[in-house]
Amino acid sequence: MNQYDQLPYPSLVYADTHPSQLASLAALFGLQPPPLSTGCQVLELGCADGTNLIAMAQTLPKVQFLGIDASEKQIRRGQHLIEHLGLKNIKLSVLDFTKITPTIGLFDYIIAHGLYSWITPSLQESLLDLCQGYLTEHGIAYLSYNVYPGWHLETVVRDMMIYHVQQLPTNLSAEVVLGQAKGILRFLAQLRTEGKSAFDQLIVEKWQQLQTVPEGYFYHDFLEEDNHPVYFYQFVERLKQQGLHYVTDIEFRHYCLQQFPTSVQEVLEELFQGDFLKQEQYLDFFYNRTLRRSLLSKRVPDYTETVKKQVIPLGYLGTDWQPADNSTQALWTKLENTVEIKDELTQQILKQLAPIYPQRIAFEQLLTQLSISKEKLVEKLLELHYQEMLEWNLYPSALTVKINSCPLASPLARWQVLNQQYPLINLRCEFIQLDPICVAMLPHLNGKNEFKQLVKLLKQVLKKMQATPKDKAFNDEFLLEQVLLEMSRQGLLVK
Repeated sequence: MNQYDQLPYPSLVYADTHPSQLASLAALFGLQPPPLSTGCQVLELGCADGTNLIAMAQTLPKVQFLGIDASEKQIRRGQHLIEHLGLKNIKLSVLDFTKITPTIGLFDYIIAHGLYSWITPSLQESLLDLCQGYLTEHGIAYLSYNVYPGWHLETVVRDMMIYHVQQLPTNLSAEVVLGQAKGILRFLAQLRTEGKSAFDQLIVEKWQQLQTVPEGYFYHDFLEEDNHPVYFYQFVERLKQQGLHYVTDIEFRHYCLQQFPTSVQEVLEELFQGDFLKQEQYLDFFYNRTLRRSLLSKRVPDYTETVKKQVIPLGYLGTDWQPADNSTQALWTKLENTVEIKDELTQQILKQLAPIYPQRIAFEQLLTQLSISKEKLVEKLLELHYQEMLEWNLYPSALTVKINSCPLASPLARWQVLNQQYPLINLRCEFIQLDPICVAMLPHLNGKNEFKQLVKLLKQVLKKMQATPKDKAFNDEFLLEQVLLEMSRQGLLVK
């Protein structure tokens, strides 16, 4: 049994690898990504049990998905789930990516998350060759990879743990090796708890951080033989040698000049001299970046203008910011962050988008609701997009906030509840947490039960859970409405 079967990499979803997200970013940076229509092909390399692709496939029935992985155990598990869900647009295969042949065809989108840095340099070259050879002319590839300078500090911890486990007998299981690695890091962190040096802080913070990550991630990121970080400029050179081009990064808004004060931007612009790729490397130094999640293309992007504002009217908009103060409508909140918004146009935009979240609306629809010019709205939306206060996508949401007469919830999420697989995955390909009553009701939202039947089922759930409403004046019909409303807000209801 290989190490990935002994200690499987955690089954995760990566919302940012969704083809609609990749297409939207590519369009923002001036490319013409393949449409997500009949005939579109998506390939994921190192897909594990296919959870990421399965979550996508149920939202894009016209798109064909293929996932490959070397772990037979994980592929079998994913195939079982696909069969149970009845998905016809996805296949998983046990296959080493180096064994792919031209008979597999070309792909519009290729996803390789957690692969590039964790293979040998010769295999890294093969991976880039694959992207160049199997992408369609306008296709987009997504690669994640570890980068310096941030990984210099990570390497200190990794090297220590690897040296420690190398002293152990070679026949130990992956679980035992992992326990030993954690043990030496915990021991050192306890020794350094009272220390004030930079090294003390590094060890303690890394121990606290790694306690929260899945064991499979811990093992494969820190204890595998291969983990080869690079500087961004080195990665770009490798791309050029393989006939590929860097487009942008998933987190481009977080690591951009607009995050700095205007006075700092002017200094940096003088330093960068209009060289976009040089700018990206400098920003990695400034942010001590450890990971990049990059979009690649065979087409040469236009680096003279960061974002192409002319595509904004072609897309759909949404926001997960919500009003925190109904009296002034100036305070807006997201998770633990609260900001005061004084700009009237920003308030108007957020007030249009917030009530329908997680659904998105078309640019033209938003424009008709605001008494401003198209050009002014584009400028404001770009500003808010850079500030990460709204999302822009080429495509509408694959979900609804409208409560239908026979509500239908995500088939994947319903299966997860029945098989006690948590956390749940919504139709935005995100992990979510649900109230226990909502969890219990989720399997019943199969598109067949009408409201009256759901009320009866809710009564049974409440009785079984011995739950009573906080306000006894609320009747069962009202409670069901609240349950369904929560389901819609969590992105679980199918259009």
